[in-house]
Amino acid sequence: MESIGKKIKALREERNLSDEEFAKALGIAKSTVWAYEGGKKLITVTHLTNIADFFGVSADYLLDRSTDQVKLDLQNKQGLSGYTFVVDNRPMNEDEIADAASYIQVRRRMGNYGNL
Repeated sequence: MESIGKKIKALREERNLSDEEFAKALGIAKSTVWAYEGGKKLITVTHLTNIADFFGVSADYLLDRSTDQVKLDLQNKQGLSGYTFVVDNRPMNEDEIADAASYIQVRRRMGNYGNL
């Protein structure tokens, strides 16, 4: 299980934000960011929701409480409605999703994906 602090730090670094920029965006002290990321301080509910909103993730994701699996057939366009697939912080279009599914199929046939 990944700690909430590590997830926050990873999300911050993915967006190339310094701890100071992140703290300023949230309106909290830089030392609070350090304490959260380092696991030295318990995160408040208000800060948890603000951080989740800031990064566009759920509080459950930050708390590592999401254990449900969603099974989607990437080749069934109708089954994908209501979902947005994102790579590099940009939504994938239908062609990209189809390409990804084809790529995975080829890799599996070649035996390069193990037991997926």
